[in-house]
Amino acid sequence: MSKSKFSFESENLVVDWIGFNIQGFVGKKQIKQIAEYIFLNFGFKSTLTVGLDGQQEFLFNESKAKYQVSFRVYSYSEIYWDGLKIDFSGPNGHQFYRLIRDNLVNWKRLSNEKDIRLSRLDLCYPCKKPNDKTNFKSFLERCYQKVHKNKAIKNFSLKRNSLSSILKIGKRGSPNHFRVYENHTEIRFELEQRGLKLKAVQNFIFEGQIQNFEQIMVDMFFKYSKKVLIVDENYTSWLIDFYRRQNSTNHPLVTGYFYQENINVELININEKKTFFKFLQFIAFSRIQKANTEFFWNQPYSIVQFKITDFMDFVRIKNKNQYQREQLIQFFNKLQTLKPFLNIVTDNEFQSYVIFPVVRSKKSHGSWVVEIAILQKVYLYSYRFFLPTYFLTYQRDFELQIKLHFIQNYGSQSLKKTFYVHKIMECYKSANNHQKARTKRLIKVSLQQALAYKMIQNYCEVEFIKPARKSKLMKINQLSPLIIGQSSTIKFYELLF
Repeated sequence: MSKSKFSFESENLVVDWIGFNIQGFVGKKQIKQIAEYIFLNFGFKSTLTVGLDGQQEFLFNESKAKYQVSFRVYSYSEIYWDGLKIDFSGPNGHQFYRLIRDNLVNWKRLSNEKDIRLSRLDLCYPCKKPNDKTNFKSFLERCYQKVHKNKAIKNFSLKRNSLSSILKIGKRGSPNHFRVYENHTEIRFELEQRGLKLKAVQNFIFEGQIQNFEQIMVDMFFKYSKKVLIVDENYTSWLIDFYRRQNSTNHPLVTGYFYQENINVELININEKKTFFKFLQFIAFSRIQKANTEFFWNQPYSIVQFKITDFMDFVRIKNKNQYQREQLIQFFNKLQTLKPFLNIVTDNEFQSYVIFPVVRSKKSHGSWVVEIAILQKVYLYSYRFFLPTYFLTYQRDFELQIKLHFIQNYGSQSLKKTFYVHKIMECYKSANNHQKARTKRLIKVSLQQALAYKMIQNYCEVEFIKPARKSKLMKINQLSPLIIGQSSTIKFYELLF
């Protein structure tokens, strides 16, 4: 699987300003020609201002025009360069960038054959306000404290505005100027960028390589956001989600979010758990197979073909006997009935499509071969969690119970995870002491494996079965079978960065 491609649309980023410079003398006649091109082709009215404080005049002012472009000319200035600035602000910038993205802008006409440069780009992540009325000011104050500790950042402020508070990082006109504030409906995270970083990527815009341009700009936006923002699930869940998808895809087992409120998470018996775990194994296996694309009902599907024995090797089934092969053939033939499971590991929108429209199994040259069509949205989905080989396989039922329970809880949206030890141990309350000891050891090993692969942080909070005993904060590698046996839950934390 290739590395995911990110775009402004896929990451919910909005262009809030885009500006261009044309250096050197540009006469009013040439400016009018540029303005006329933008007006006649795209319906932008325009204004012209000379210098920093000159009087504004309209060049094209059609009352029905929804959008506007601003021209500002500097000539023989001692405090600024000579040339023309072309700025599209707010919704005007968003609209004009859509025209650029759709390859509708003739750059020679826009620049009137002169050398044009990308001078400014503002990207904004707008998100809805949390429903739980959490304290936005407190969030900004914690971000302010984080920035204050970063000696490389010199200019920042936290002030009141007309509605609440606004956090500003960096000077206006500097290469990076970041703002966080709220309006009546949204919280807005804005990054204004100028200078050498834009100069390095501007040719992607002028040469029509929009995918490359957006990939770089998305990466820059999220890297700077990570640098200055506190990770708070109420306000930066979008940042958390982005970096989850950045993790290495070399790990074999993948999954999306488990929605804890969904009853499908509660798999009742061991056969259901085995089927679901096999489904997770198959999704991981399918993503490393060669695939062809075909369309059914105007939807792209990935067609994968493989030998049953290859899948058995992937999930490390040692005893490749007739019974094991028959069990897998039955599983693949039942894939079309597994729709409820997909609500756990993928977006809800997948529910409206047929996930596996075609499943075929046949014997060819002495080997069983399976051919499956998978909805490409599932096949190419940007899964949030990547688990190492340790979590891919199991040998005994109690090992399946523990690993699936870990995967389910690790896959929750919260950074704080809860391993319900008492639920696991309740399954073995009638077992002998040897079985109980093996179960506790495997819980310990599972958490330590997650720590070794840098999936979780090296501390946890243990809550004990006895109500009188206070919870205890300790390191993962200090957990012992004795403590695990006395615990009700173990809360641990995802390692995001």
